[in-house]
Amino acid sequence: MKQPSLLFSLLVMAAAPAFSQSLDLRSLSEIRQYKLMKALPESSKAKRMMRQISENPRNDKQAFDAVAQLQDNAIPETTIAFIRIAEGFTADDLSANGIEIRSVYGDIAIAKVRMDEAEAIADIECVKHLQLQRQLYTNMDIARAEQGVDLIHHGSSEAGLTVPYTGKGVITGIVDQGVDPHHINFRYSDGQSRIEALWHWRMNTQGQPVSNFYNYTNIGDFITDTEQTYHGTHTLGIMSGSYNGPVTVAKPWADPTVREPATYITENCKYYGVAPQASIAVSCGDLQDGFIAYGMEDILNFAEWMRENDTRYKWPLVWNLSLGSNQGPHDKRTMLNTVLNMLGTKGIICISAGNEGDLKIALKKTFAEGDTRVKTMIYPYGYQYDPSKPESFTARQGSIAIYSDDDTPFELQAVIYNKKRGYREAKRMPVIGDNIGTYYCSSKDYQMEDTDVVGDATFCKAFDGYVGVGRLVDTETGRYYGMVDYSVINNKETNLNDDYVLGFEVIGKPGHKIECYGDAQNTWMDNYGVEGFTDGSTDGSISDIAVADNVIAVGSYNTRNQWTCLDGGTAHYEGDAFKVGGISGFSSYGTLSDGRELPLVCAPGSAIISSVSYPFAKIVKQEYGEEYLNFMCQAKLVEEKRVNYWKQEVGTSMSTPFVAGSIALWLEANPDLDVNDVKEIIRKTAVRDDDVNNTKEQKRWGAGKFNALAGLKEAIRMSGIPGITTDTNNDRLILTREGDRLYKAFVGNADKMDARVYTVDGRLVMHRSGAGDELDIDFTGMNTGIYIINVNGHHNSRIIVK
Repeated sequence: MKQPSLLFSLLVMAAAPAFSQSLDLRSLSEIRQYKLMKALPESSKAKRMMRQISENPRNDKQAFDAVAQLQDNAIPETTIAFIRIAEGFTADDLSANGIEIRSVYGDIAIAKVRMDEAEAIADIECVKHLQLQRQLYTNMDIARAEQGVDLIHHGSSEAGLTVPYTGKGVITGIVDQGVDPHHINFRYSDGQSRIEALWHWRMNTQGQPVSNFYNYTNIGDFITDTEQTYHGTHTLGIMSGSYNGPVTVAKPWADPTVREPATYITENCKYYGVAPQASIAVSCGDLQDGFIAYGMEDILNFAEWMRENDTRYKWPLVWNLSLGSNQGPHDKRTMLNTVLNMLGTKGIICISAGNEGDLKIALKKTFAEGDTRVKTMIYPYGYQYDPSKPESFTARQGSIAIYSDDDTPFELQAVIYNKKRGYREAKRMPVIGDNIGTYYCSSKDYQMEDTDVVGDATFCKAFDGYVGVGRLVDTETGRYYGMVDYSVINNKETNLNDDYVLGFEVIGKPGHKIECYGDAQNTWMDNYGVEGFTDGSTDGSISDIAVADNVIAVGSYNTRNQWTCLDGGTAHYEGDAFKVGGISGFSSYGTLSDGRELPLVCAPGSAIISSVSYPFAKIVKQEYGEEYLNFMCQAKLVEEKRVNYWKQEVGTSMSTPFVAGSIALWLEANPDLDVNDVKEIIRKTAVRDDDVNNTKEQKRWGAGKFNALAGLKEAIRMSGIPGITTDTNNDRLILTREGDRLYKAFVGNADKMDARVYTVDGRLVMHRSGAGDELDIDFTGMNTGIYIINVNGHHNSRIIVK
């Protein structure tokens, strides 16, 4: 076995053939960032830390505050890595080389590695490919009613449900950040926590990955994983929140344009979740993809423990991942997607499609004879100089990866274009010689290798920072790819108005295709309206971790675009992107290289009201005052030691737990459903109305609008197929109101329907029959009153005809 030997770092490895590289370009870039941050003087670190800021890049104060906070933190010395084990070796060989392994999925090991040893570990003979973990990003009353979930919960007379489904006997797992487990949404009526297991994953002050476990015995010791966000509290509330007792809300102002003192009233909370009686398991903390895998495994182990120790139920499992990343090849063969694919056979995984559907972060090109060149520019939508704010600046931070359709090479160059000269090339930046990559730096502050190109006059006139260009074959997918890695701020003296624009150019071979994906942090690809340049596209904005086969990728459509705040004012979203019934403008989508189109389906994700973390709310009140908090939130419940808040939020982060909670209801009815069954149900029952059919880009919708109630019916039907036992103890009659006086009766797995309608005094007033398991019953022309419907001699339901 080879002894570990330190490789040249970064993307510059003299004379190293591209086909032998075990580290991917993104990981090499991360290692360069680590070494650069260790070497930079303090005065330069703030500028380089900007690429870690993602909450709201247009907010200058927030950006600088975040930089200041980052400067106080130690640079992590340790990280998590995904390791593909070379053929003929096992995980024991990794351990024999001193690699600390936590989990193994087939030939993939997830391990803890030191940043300064990652390159040496990648050179060990038993390592085929090593990839450092990447940062992932967090990406209900009306929604429940829209989907028929209220009818499912209550066995409502409106629908005639005789058996309520609430998620009982199902484990709803979530991996997220900003979790407040003590919100009343996650408590039983006696005050005890409904969260049965919680893991807190993070890097400790020594840069080591650690976790703490909590259950009913010690969950009081855990406050939250972070006070800086409420995301996990909100998504968990949508999926599994249960509080429907009294809350305080405000009456809307008489004139929405005239502020008046708030008038408070008490009403029952409408903002509980889809699976309010499901069991809850949570993993929260840092959002690197290694921790995501750890958290999902912890939740799976808990589900298996429940199956062994509580035989009342089968304890099926559904995970919600309202997380994503645009970095990566959008290829199901990558290591994290392989892990998700394997976990997807153990439970149902719902993943958000992403919130980049309005960002031009993708670009695709098929080369042909005489058409082998594509060029585009990198538009800095996040950081732009504003003359009214002298401290502002124009910056491009991030990376764009370009993938071939196979191992066929292409030529890649970063280019600086001169706007004043009609966007002519001012400087080309190719990979020099046989190196894997080359970095171009404005000064020695950013130099890490002797082969870095430093101090070029044109580069310095345009930017302060660096641009890297690299290329190799991805050992995971067998595809040749390149990367433009950039961290530049415009030179305020000579490039204040962005007269020098960064871009790149690819020259390919006829008959081959490329796919370009940006990381969507604060730049996209743009033609600037200039002929000869290619514009970026939103087709390809789908999250890289939503492309595995065994996951449910969820987009968003709008069910609400306005709401009443706790100050009595009415707030709203404007524009076609938030039109009620329409696709959410931010909802990500894309066609993959293997031809699949994602997301699978869209669900309510606009202005969804759910629970908010109290630690977060306290910070908001501290920094901005109670007036702002009342503007932000829509309901509250004051308790002795805390205040529970609810607020609206938008995103596929909201639509995904709605689907996950609905699937929990399906799993209660049919705990033997697997991911393929769930996909079939979703496709079969999705609604394709005028909103869907009139959308220009149909692929944004996937199968259409998610349909929780119709999906439940289909799950019940599937429970009666050969090899699956139907629960004969439950009455399976479902009545759904289809019109003013038209009802549809459904009995799962029935071969025929024979319905008799009686008055309360026993008189038969209607008889209908038909083949199959559904039957329309029309009360048009009949007197108002209460009627009893009997189906097939033993299914009964009472309804009120008005």
